[in-house]
Amino acid sequence: MDTTATFSAAGDYVLSLSANDGEFTATDRVTVHVAAQATPPPSGSTPNGPAGNWTQTFGDEFNGTSLDTSKWARNWYGEGGTMNGVGTYARNVSVHDGAAYLQLESTTAGALIHTDISGGYRLPVGSYAEARIYFPGPSSTSLSNWAAWWASAAAADGWPSSGEHDIAEILSGQLTVNYHSPSGAHNQGGVSGFQPGNSWHTYGIHRKAGSADVYWDGVKVKSYSTDDSGRPEILILNVGNGSNDAFGQAGAMRVDYVRAWAPA
Repeated sequence: MDTTATFSAAGDYVLSLSANDGEFTATDRVTVHVAAQATPPPSGSTPNGPAGNWTQTFGDEFNGTSLDTSKWARNWYGEGGTMNGVGTYARNVSVHDGAAYLQLESTTAGALIHTDISGGYRLPVGSYAEARIYFPGPSSTSLSNWAAWWASAAAADGWPSSGEHDIAEILSGQLTVNYHSPSGAHNQGGVSGFQPGNSWHTYGIHRKAGSADVYWDGVKVKSYSTDDSGRPEILILNVGNGSNDAFGQAGAMRVDYVRAWAPA
């Protein structure tokens, strides 16, 4: 018996199926689970955020089988370098199925990639950076580990003189936006009603002179004043030890792409 069913929304559906061979009729009931659909990836030509004319200046689609080390370093300034409560190790970064996977191996070993390499990309004031990310967790609003997507000072520039923009950072299981500068920590908090867990979303930062705007799924969710030096910042993605720890690939932060644009 062949049958086709169309479902308009996520959820569990109970189907009653019957078959008749001319003599006997058999009936059965099956439950079909329809998962929530991922946010479709935007075109690479323009940001999923601020309007205007833009020229793409950086991009990695993670379509290969290994990390492109001409764009990324695979740990925090040396194998085992510490960030977010763990050592960062190249073995916990993998690329497959069109995405980069950053996993928490244990409570002391995590993953990180950044662009502070020779000739690596820096995000200047006026530009926009965006990543499409899948954050796993126990539910759509409660997330795993201490994962983050951020732009910050390179090691040689010192911290926090040129600022740190936490575009999407998991703190105590919740996705938040934060900013650090010479004047201290400026926590912006979460976004009411946003459900990031176990689904793909885009997260972007528009650095401006004296302020910054953060976009989630193309919507401006935070805008705050800045008082850093304005130097270009490196791009960073990492996973550390936090709440609801989920180890290995099942708990990995997945990154579909990272892109950046400058005004055209």
